[in-house]
Amino acid sequence: MSVCRVGCALTHLLLRIQGYISRLVGQIVTALQLWCIYSSSDMDLHPPLGGCYDTRAAPGSGVCRKARGGACLRHAEEVTGRKKEPMRVREAQPGCTTGSSSTDHCQICDVIIGDKTYCSQCATGYVPIDGTCIQFGESSVTTTAGCKKNDDNSVDAQSTTCEKCTQTGYFLHKGGCYAQATPPGSAICKAAGAAGLCDECQAGYFKNPASASDATRQSCIACNDTTGADSNLGVASCVECTAPATSGSSSSSQKATCTKCASPKYLKADGTCGESSDCTGTTFPKADDKAGNKCAACDTVPDGGIADCGECSLLPSASRSSTPLVTCTKCSSGNLSPLKNECMTTCPAGTYAKDNICTPATRRAPRAPTLPSLLAPPATPGTC
Repeated sequence: MSVCRVGCALTHLLLRIQGYISRLVGQIVTALQLWCIYSSSDMDLHPPLGGCYDTRAAPGSGVCRKARGGACLRHAEEVTGRKKEPMRVREAQPGCTTGSSSTDHCQICDVIIGDKTYCSQCATGYVPIDGTCIQFGESSVTTTAGCKKNDDNSVDAQSTTCEKCTQTGYFLHKGGCYAQATPPGSAICKAAGAAGLCDECQAGYFKNPASASDATRQSCIACNDTTGADSNLGVASCVECTAPATSGSSSSSQKATCTKCASPKYLKADGTCGESSDCTGTTFPKADDKAGNKCAACDTVPDGGIADCGECSLLPSASRSSTPLVTCTKCSSGNLSPLKNECMTTCPAGTYAKDNICTPATRRAPRAPTLPSLLAPPATPGTC
């Protein structure tokens, strides 16, 4: 019996060994088959992920871009669970940057149009066309804009500015030729005139009185340009204005008359811009976000003044719920009312006019009798 049991055990052991060997051989064969497939396909063995992955489909494509012979030749970007941040695009730079001649060829970058700055003088051999420096021989310089020297000679390798513009639709502005029909020139000029001239300037600019028919003169001058052109100047902090009646000269400059100041400045009676504290005496500060702050005359009723009032002071803020907005301190015509809110032709009852002011009348006390009147004898009775 013991021999039989030993024989049975050995037989069982041999069968188990045979099974292990058979499975091992099968695994080897399978591995060889997979290797053949890998060597001729886009599949990649990726041990860290614990298996084989196809580079042509997820998730393998997220790890490896290209595989050969079972190995990854080109790895993909690292895969994470984080959401990819959007790429931030740099905003467009202003029209020029002073000193960066290697990139925009600008020497002086000081022409402010809207919210951008443009070039007024370029590096040698370049000239400003629409505020951007262009090489002097380019067709946009010579043909399109007609940028020339003021003697009608062509710009050259030594030129840095345009001294006149000879093409219709272009005008001279701050050393460059600008197209009227497109930005930034369209923000300056409303209507083009003869070749090299702007016929009508946009709001915020005034027509240069010296440039009526001279293409070598700057057509439009910004209302706030205190340097100006041809001795015609703008006003500091001004955003809307009218041109001087006559052109300035080297001996006598002329200023534009401002009609609206940039907030928080106040338009003064002399056409300049100042502070609210400048609105005193014959004027008072009138805040207006739409039409612009201004020093309003004391007698302008629509602005909160008082008719015929010559001098006034602004009421406290708590008292401004209704018009008028001021207390009159002196009338230019009539008499100042007791409440200082009117200039009256006739003073009200109980008052009288004194120095153009309605002054309250005072009652005179009865006169006390004098000693002589007390000692005087009674009057003699009359006789028939």
